[in-house]
Amino acid sequence: MALPLAAGLLSFFISWQVTKRDTSAIEKSPKLRVPIRRQGSHVLGSARSAGSLYQWQEQVEGSSVTELSDLARQLISSSHRNDLAMWQTLLAAWSEQDGQGMIDFIEKDVPISQRETLLEIGWFAWGAAEPDAAFVLGKTLSGPREQQFLMGVAAVDARKAAEFLSQMPNSQMSRYYISRQIVQGAPDLVDGMLQSAIYDGGRVGFQSEWVKQLAATDPAKAVEYADNMGIIFQDNIRIAIDEIAKKDPAAALEQIQMMPSNRSKALSSVTLAKDWVRVDRDKALSWIRGSLTGPVQHYALVEAAEATGTTDPEGALGLVLEAGLEPVADFYDVRGSSIMMSESSALPDAGKTAAYLFQRLAQTDPEGAERYLQDHIPSELQEKFRSYLQP
Repeated sequence: MALPLAAGLLSFFISWQVTKRDTSAIEKSPKLRVPIRRQGSHVLGSARSAGSLYQWQEQVEGSSVTELSDLARQLISSSHRNDLAMWQTLLAAWSEQDGQGMIDFIEKDVPISQRETLLEIGWFAWGAAEPDAAFVLGKTLSGPREQQFLMGVAAVDARKAAEFLSQMPNSQMSRYYISRQIVQGAPDLVDGMLQSAIYDGGRVGFQSEWVKQLAATDPAKAVEYADNMGIIFQDNIRIAIDEIAKKDPAAALEQIQMMPSNRSKALSSVTLAKDWVRVDRDKALSWIRGSLTGPVQHYALVEAAEATGTTDPEGALGLVLEAGLEPVADFYDVRGSSIMMSESSALPDAGKTAAYLFQRLAQTDPEGAERYLQDHIPSELQEKFRSYLQP
């Protein structure tokens, strides 16, 4: 059980870290198939190879409670004291044998600088390993510890996580953190969770996850549900179109064509352009050029460029030049709104995109970048593009 639990810890607790590591050696291991992805450099640092992680896991798996506490003390005093992958493995095994002893150890013996992080990992581990036993002590938790405990429970039993949440006095905001597991594992509970939520933040997770579920089975209902949600932090119709387009761009286009001309349709069109161009560049660009106009077309072309720039920086740069580098009307940011919507920080920037793409082209093909500058960049912009290459 400890190895799957360690995988859960890696997936849920470290999901906010964005540095992708090479996991080929781990994925090929016959014993350990834990996808250690999206880790920070401190997790799989150069001081320890993936092979030594396997050895650590094998040692942990066969250890008694006393031996696990000894290993924890050794880890605290070693150069790997901040290695979360090693701590996750250790705490996952410990939680299955003596969860309360593990928590007591962290609270008493772990240095203050590490204590909170390891308590959150420990509560996730114990919640997944022994939900009922952990709840006896964990029902008075609050904040990140409560969230991690409930996430651990939800990873193995979504229905039990919902039951525990209803009995915890400070759990309103923790609803968001287990919404995906409840929508997937206990969908019949969603209506009740929504009705009992006091804050938008407690509802939006369930509603967004429900939109994702509907997008895969009934695009029209997904858009209708998103429309009924209203605006909570973001335009939810755009989110629904994004989910539909990732699976079926044609179905997303059909929904957009039925929308009235408004901000939701504009945002949705740009989102479809980004998703569609990744799977069928020619069709997507034909639609952008033939059906979109004005600012919507401008932002759609910039998003298409960003989506394809990694594989074809020269072609993507052409799309930005086609869109134009000057700012156009901004329908992303609603001035005077009492709600700061996330779209306002996601405004595509043609100038920044052009700079990135030209820098990338110069790195991969310096001579080609110079030719592109001479052949395709208007003379009045060449100095600006040369400045993109300055450190």
